[in-house]
Amino acid sequence: MGRGPLRRIGVLAAVLGLLAAPSAGAAWADTGADGVRGAALPAGAPTRTAAGELAAVIDAAAPAGYADTYAGVSVDAGAGRVTVFATDTGRGRALAAAAERSAHSGGRVRVEVKAAKYSRRQLEAARTELEAAADGWRASGPQVSMVSFGAEGDGLRVAADDPARAAALNRARPVRQGAGAGVDPADVRFLAATPVPVVERDNDGAPHWGGATITSSSAQCTTAFAMDVPGWDRYMVTAAHCGGAGTHFTSGSSDYGTVFNTLPSIDAGIIKTAGGSNSGVYIGTEGRAYANWVWSLMGEEVCQSGSVTRYRCGIFVTGDAQHWDNGIWVQGGIEACTRDGSAAVRPGDSGGPVFNWRADGKITSRGVISYGYASGSTGGGLNCIGWSQTGHVLASWQASLVTS
Repeated sequence: MGRGPLRRIGVLAAVLGLLAAPSAGAAWADTGADGVRGAALPAGAPTRTAAGELAAVIDAAAPAGYADTYAGVSVDAGAGRVTVFATDTGRGRALAAAAERSAHSGGRVRVEVKAAKYSRRQLEAARTELEAAADGWRASGPQVSMVSFGAEGDGLRVAADDPARAAALNRARPVRQGAGAGVDPADVRFLAATPVPVVERDNDGAPHWGGATITSSSAQCTTAFAMDVPGWDRYMVTAAHCGGAGTHFTSGSSDYGTVFNTLPSIDAGIIKTAGGSNSGVYIGTEGRAYANWVWSLMGEEVCQSGSVTRYRCGIFVTGDAQHWDNGIWVQGGIEACTRDGSAAVRPGDSGGPVFNWRADGKITSRGVISYGYASGSTGGGLNCIGWSQTGHVLASWQASLVTS
């Protein structure tokens, strides 16, 4: 039996009642080449710190010589600390030392190395096996919607509608032994959580920006960023579940464009916009511009600017190897949650931008919003958010981010 699609929230009419639909460009000061305001960095806006930069170097270097021991890396920006997790702490320290020399961090960042029970390679293999098993449970058993793990290398996290039953079935599976040993069933945590794609600014005219509200005949979503695909054209990115190839979108009274191509395996789709697009992105009530993109790491703070939520920071990465079920297994995503249980994302934010700030007031792209789920008190929204990473989206189409 095939997987059923995740439950979508029918909020089109409700959201339309909330949208102000100002005339295109009315709120913006045209100071840049793309008509984007060059304003100062907002107070409290998260930027990638020296700790984040060093962690990125560590994470990029690990696959080359440490894949059999490296589990992950996390960032504590406030403490200026990076923690490396490895099954062999001696080799973990060697990786960290090499990265420090490469990054010329000069001791500005405190680095800790902690023991992990499993390497990332082991966890990736175990996740693949569990997903295959979960496919077999669907006909008459629990519905698994997400499988992930964190940087700590302590096991897997699985979201299911019946976590007790899923855990029992998992314990009954044989576990590989020896050099290719799998993950002990005791180290697989089952949670009662079902991801919800958050389908739903207002009147975005050409050239089109990320963060815009887009509406089709059946859904309302948000756009994320523009990218150039060699040999094809320039496209705007949104979530694939917002509409398949041929789906036409408007933004208020403006013609936005038509979906040209989708990749459900990363929940990303590209729109050939009417009148073109550029590096601009709506952030709350201002327009900014993309300058670059980066991978997201455990513990980092990010922001999102979906068309319903508008602007939200204080969201911290909790899982950096996320797979979730959206009819097919969506791979290589990121999960993040607020720490106080408040809403991180709302229906209608799907396809919108996840990002952090730069010191020059421009934007660093992190990804494309795919889903949200509630794991605590949320006050009307979903306190955890999942997204496809910008790097995966660009690589999938061999594209480059449009920047200024």
